[in-house]
Amino acid sequence: MFSFFHRHSFLHVDAFTSNAAAYKVTPIVNAFRAMPKWMDEVPKSTQSYGYDNSGRITNTSRRSIRTCKGFIDLYRKGFVLESWADFIVDVRHNGYSYHYTNGPAPAVFQSDVNILPGFEKHFIMKMGSPWMIQTKDDIPFVTFGTEWSLEHIDAKIIPGSINFSETGTTNVFMVFKKPEPGNEYQLKIPIGEALQQFVPLTERKIKIHNHLVTDQELNKMVMSAKTSVYGWRRISSLLKRNENRQKKYSLDFWT
Repeated sequence: MFSFFHRHSFLHVDAFTSNAAAYKVTPIVNAFRAMPKWMDEVPKSTQSYGYDNSGRITNTSRRSIRTCKGFIDLYRKGFVLESWADFIVDVRHNGYSYHYTNGPAPAVFQSDVNILPGFEKHFIMKMGSPWMIQTKDDIPFVTFGTEWSLEHIDAKIIPGSINFSETGTTNVFMVFKKPEPGNEYQLKIPIGEALQQFVPLTERKIKIHNHLVTDQELNKMVMSAKTSVYGWRRISSLLKRNENRQKKYSLDFWT
């Protein structure tokens, strides 16, 4: 018998790139496939033995994070964007420089215009991802850094929200502290490191389809906020308008 509780369809996520290395080495993957490397070494539980006041042997069993429902449920949802290059960032008190091996060059985020007085004591680097995502469904995704995999990197990834039915960019905004003079440091992010997780605001399971396309094909998918001087808010409203027009004034209505 067909169960009502199984009447959900997959949310199809189409990921496009013209970068052959990213496509072959670091494809877009379900989050559970990108769990932290150290997870394989964590036992499910530990046991310790002791004695109570009467001399009786006691056994205390403690469960690890591998059985934590909150942790496991997190990695059951959405997909992960992995670093498509080796990045080295030399951070000084008056700025930073970077080196990378693949993909588009990072961009300096114009914090003096875009975000001040927020993050006054930090630098912000926009890492231009080679991936474009598309979904046919009007479902927003929340996005955040994969902190469980980035514990060795002295930086944070700014969270946000995105609707891939409107825009497909997957850029990463990384924040790191401005050091005092003489306390310069270096950030190293290896290729294949999990960077950012995208979780859809739906109970539907996702199915990922990776595509290697030409530069010309990828450029056809790019839509900039500069299309309107009012930015994404205006573009989003027009996309909604077109969708409503399609529903209201269908061909069947006129035939």
